[in-house]
Amino acid sequence: MAHSMGCVLAVQMAAWERGAGLLGLEIAGIGRAPVLALAGGATMRDAIWTPAHLYPPGAAAALRLSGTPGYEGDDVRGWKSAFPELAARVRVPVRYCLGDHEGVWNTGHSALADIASLFTASPRVVTAEQAGGGHNLSRGLSAMAYHLRVLAFAEECALALPSATPATPATPGD
Repeated sequence: MAHSMGCVLAVQMAAWERGAGLLGLEIAGIGRAPVLALAGGATMRDAIWTPAHLYPPGAAAALRLSGTPGYEGDDVRGWKSAFPELAARVRVPVRYCLGDHEGVWNTGHSALADIASLFTASPRVVTAEQAGGGHNLSRGLSAMAYHLRVLAFAEECALALPSATPATPATPGD
């Protein structure tokens, strides 16, 4: 499970030969190229942490203390060319999610389908748009819904393993 620029490392790891041993890959808050049409003096932090109503009260104060690592600019510049080749080598199920209020990457059905089409060796690719989600899906008010869907995807991946045995449902009186 990886988010934003952490997806660069996660996709690289999953593309390696040993990556075939992963249960699956969840990536969120990443795309092929950023949509950084920041208007009216807006900053990258604004794109990442807005709209404010998607985050818990007090989050804005904490955000003033957070920073973006300098190396991320280098990573994102090389990502556009590296991503398609790496994605084509991923051989495990993939789930790709964006918040419906994503402010950094292209959104919508065509953007989701574009990313899904890169994972040509994956046995299954699932895309999702998280309702009520901004860029930081794990930090917003919809975080629980997002994480429950990630856990459901992991369960589906586990059940798809050749050695998986479905749990026996409890019978009344047990």
